[in-house]
Amino acid sequence: MQEDVAATYRRYVDAFNAHDFDALEDFLASEVVFEWGGVMDDLVGRDAFFAFYREAWDHFDERIEARVVWAEGDGLRAWIDTELRVFRDWPDCPIRPFAAGDVVRVSGLMDYRFRNRQIVRIADADPPSEFESPTESQ
Repeated sequence: MQEDVAATYRRYVDAFNAHDFDALEDFLASEVVFEWGGVMDDLVGRDAFFAFYREAWDHFDERIEARVVWAEGDGLRAWIDTELRVFRDWPDCPIRPFAAGDVVRVSGLMDYRFRNRQIVRIADADPPSEFESPTESQ
């Protein structure tokens, strides 16, 4: 089961990075909950997840890299590096205001729960005290 969960997760990351909503629909259960650890309100349901990311990806390109993945049973924990490259201002983003040209990098542990090879819960296992400030493009 661990290999199945880890392999499914890797394919989910690929679909997420490609901003491929059709593929993401296969990986996310309709009742998926994304718990943001207090950074913003939780996203409850695939429709809420898609609504947020459709708007988000109209403002920034987001890439995640799972550097280390631990799978056990129906759970998975991953050390994630996230990079946002903002190409359109989003002053009322629920995370925090973003301006075109911002580059934001965040790293931390994320927990995932699976049922029937679909993600039912995503949670920040190590919530940051504050979303990191933008850095210069490199």
